[in-house]
Amino acid sequence: MILVIALGAAVVALFEAEGVRLFAMAAPDLIAWVLMFDVTVLFDLAVLALSLRAVAGWRGLVRAGEALRAQTRLWVQRLRSRTRARRIRRPRPPRPGSPDDAPQGAWTFGLSPA
Repeated sequence: MILVIALGAAVVALFEAEGVRLFAMAAPDLIAWVLMFDVTVLFDLAVLALSLRAVAGWRGLVRAGEALRAQTRLWVQRLRSRTRARRIRRPRPPRPGSPDDAPQGAWTFGLSPA
């Protein structure tokens, strides 16, 4: 903005009344042009700050995720060990006359008796 004001003062000092008219016509475009670059620079800085914060947060998020996965694995292992400890089943002896007593020929390998 200081640059636009200095440019306007220089135009008025050099061209007097014509400088005022020239500056009055050019001032809105000059201000928009200067602000456009200022806004983009500020936007870039904001995006950069958010990106850096996200990277720092991402590292923390990754660590938290790893800790959560480790905790979940421990919980699942404890749960599995408890359920297996409770459900001890005794194997039953095969029933007499069961087809599992002795394999019979081609049926053993899933082949048809042809």
